[in-house]
Formats: sequence, C-alpha cells, structure tokens
Amino acid sequence: MNFEHQNTGVVLFTRLASEEARLKDFGEHRAVNAIIADKMIAHATQTIRKSGLPYFIVDSSQQQGKNFGERFSHALEQVFSSGIDHILVIGNDCLSLTANDLVIAADQIHHHNYVIGPSADGGIYLFGINKSVFDKNWLSGLPWESPVLFDSFINYLQEHALTYYLTDVKRDIDSAEDIVHAFYVKDISFELIRFIRSILASSNHFRVNCKHIILLAFASRLALLRAPPY
Repeated sequence: MNFEHQNTGVVLFTRLASEEARLKDFGEHRAVNAIIADKMIAHATQTIRKSGLPYFIVDSSQQQGKNFGERFSHALEQVFSSGIDHILVIGNDCLSLTANDLVIAADQIHHHNYVIGPSADGGIYLFGINKSVFDKNWLSGLPWESPVLFDSFINYLQEHALTYYLTDVKRDIDSAEDIVHAFYVKDISFELIRFIRSILASSNHFRVNCKHIILLAFASRLALLRAPPY
C-alpha cells in the first residue's frame, strides 16, 4: 500500500438491505428488492477491499441523526476522530465504480480539499474530503438526495476558493431500468457483467421486460469481451 494511503479511509455509507428494499424498485416484490440490494452492498464492499485502502462500513444501524445530512456528517466526524486524515465516501449503488477509481481518488485527495464523483442524476456517487476543511454543520445542510446536490456543492467550493478534483460522471442504480442501462456503460467490465447476471439469477421476479433486455445484452457483450484482438 502507498504510505500516504494509510491515512486515507474509504467509508461505505449505506442503508441496510431491508431498508433499501422499501425505497428501490428492482423487482415485483420487496423480497426481490432486498436480495438485489444485499448483492449491491456486497459488490461495493468487494470493490473497496480490492483497492487495498483502509475502510469502514457505516450502515443505518450505526448512523446517528434526524436526516441524511446529519447522519452523513456524523459518520465522517467519527472516522476522522479515529486518526484518518482523508476520507472517501461511497454508497452501494454505483456498479461501475472500480477499485482503481478509488485508488486514483485516494491519490487526488492528497492534493485537493475535495474529490467529487458526479452522478448522472445530479447527485454524487463519490465524496472525498480532507480533514482540514471538514465542516459538520455545512455538510449537514447540503441538499442531499436531490438533483441539485452536485451544483450546490460546486457553487460553494468555487465561492470559497476550495480546491477539488472531479472524477468521471457515473450512473447510480435505483431501479431495474438503471441496471439495464449499466450494460451500455463504456468499457463495461466482465466482472460487472457477471455481477449483473448474478442478480438475474437471484430471482424470477425481476422486472420481466428488463430481464429480457439484459439477457440479450449479456450474450452480446460477453461475446465482444471474449473476441480475439484484431
């Protein structure tokens, strides 16, 4: 591990799978939502482990606060108090996030106040912060879980002359349709395709129209990945 990375921790900030099941729409039954949510949490955890970075899993059973902003900022405060100087926070819902993305973000947070991963819906899928600029009250008051989060955040950073590094735009996974869209991400990995295939195998009650599309896409993308080079 890079010596600098020892003071950089990754936080998986997530709801429990049972809570995700009430809010996400992957299948025809809540039980299907819970199965898929559990797989996504496991996938995010595996991605972090592959990065080799120190990590903390903060699920809803550990979070404290009246709303998302309070719970989020409290989690950061607790991790900083453990001796970590730089934090990267991710959720469970960005399937295209890779271990290499985390390593790059860990490098960049040593040169900037923040690292931001913008999501296609106007939110943020990755949040990196340097301990020196941590402001619990400000973070608590941001419009979390809204389509104006990214813009609000960037406006504040620019107004206060704070440095930041932007990663590539990625897409969050909140529905069966979003999982379909994941197959059309540029340079999709075989690992990601296998993961999505495992979701399909987990239940016969995944949205039928989406399942049909994914099965066709799975076959075509798998053939491309295995094709010999020109």
